[in-house]
Amino acid sequence: MINTEHYQDTFLARLIAGGATPENQVALSLVEPNDFSYTRHIIYTKAASIVGSTGEVSLELILSDLETSEAMILINLVRDWGSSGSALGSAKAIVKARKLLNAKQLLAEMANRISSINDANWLVDEITALNDELSVDVEMQMPKLIGDIIPEFVEDIEQRHEGTKELGIKIGIPTIDENIGHILMTDVIVIGGAPGWGKTEFALKCLSSVSLTYDRPTLAFTLEMSEQEIAQRLIAIEGDIRGGAMRDPRGMEQSEWTGMTSAIAKLQDSKIYIDDKADVSIDEIIAKTKMWKQKHPDIAAIMIDYIQNVTLGKFNTRVEAINDASRRLKALAKEINCPIFLVSQMNREWSKRGSKEPNNQDLAEGSGLERDASIILFPYRDTEAGVTDGNSDLAKIITGKNRANEKKDWVMEWRDGHFYETKRSWGGNNCFTPQNKKPSYI
Repeated sequence: MINTEHYQDTFLARLIAGGATPENQVALSLVEPNDFSYTRHIIYTKAASIVGSTGEVSLELILSDLETSEAMILINLVRDWGSSGSALGSAKAIVKARKLLNAKQLLAEMANRISSINDANWLVDEITALNDELSVDVEMQMPKLIGDIIPEFVEDIEQRHEGTKELGIKIGIPTIDENIGHILMTDVIVIGGAPGWGKTEFALKCLSSVSLTYDRPTLAFTLEMSEQEIAQRLIAIEGDIRGGAMRDPRGMEQSEWTGMTSAIAKLQDSKIYIDDKADVSIDEIIAKTKMWKQKHPDIAAIMIDYIQNVTLGKFNTRVEAINDASRRLKALAKEINCPIFLVSQMNREWSKRGSKEPNNQDLAEGSGLERDASIILFPYRDTEAGVTDGNSDLAKIITGKNRANEKKDWVMEWRDGHFYETKRSWGGNNCFTPQNKKPSYI
């Protein structure tokens, strides 16, 4: 067993000598009864009970609750360790030791079972669990005074002004960049749509453009299509090949063969990674992404297609499950400093309205998605929405939310299954609609 007696002694001495300060209460919330041995366990249990019932703790309060032998041990602890170290630092060391011990037990169980197990998925799940056990952050973020934050803010502004710190990324497609501006490295971008509206096509166009523009890694989790299908779509996008044409290459035109050769040459050495595991869980996505960040620190974007297909945790409703996944992915984007594109299905409410154009409330199980997204985009097409007298060869990109910029809708041409930049307008309008002139945080 890993010996943490020194940290146990320091924790208890500093907690009781220092009292129930906010920092000491944070330290108390990190540790568990089983982290303490013998008499230390008794002292910890008494101290935690007193703090829970009175909100205070002191040597006098706890001594009256202890046997004589236990009281003498505590007096000696406070005398020897009451002025050294900190309860919070000791608590973090205790938790790390506990996690290491749990990891060792997991490894021992894996070693005992691995010779008789033929299921590779079991091994992947166990390794993922082991990674989660070791990677959970026990560092506690304490509140800061605004005066302590301002110098960091000024330094950040100066670095961005001088170009020594990354502002964010641009997609690399002028029309998109004009309308949504920079994507910050901590953004979650939700791309929503009904089947056939082109949401996956649009997300892949963004992902490949980011990777090729910056020559940086991007990672796509595709739960609906195989890696071959995704490769085919990316080649079609970059090679200007009709959607589906490569499924029966006998009908491909000479220009498309030329486009395919050009696209393969462009993509062959690109840094676009694809994970097509169909039953991937939200825990596995987070664990894999963290490991990928360690391997590729300059990763520029992540895509998940689509969020409703991810295996989610056990909750009473699907809405609660999606809310939890959305919250965790937003935290992940902040932790690894990498934007995440979430492709999302829509509910059927849009089809019941006179106007078929979608809004944020149409995202399937999407209250959490709407809350956590920095940008929400809907690639919309009249013909797929059943509007027979609409724009058959145009797509409107509807901005449901843009936290850092104006909300603008814009037009792209839809031709042969792909989005193209265009100067054409939607129904004679410029697609900057008055009703979208709202504060960017709405």
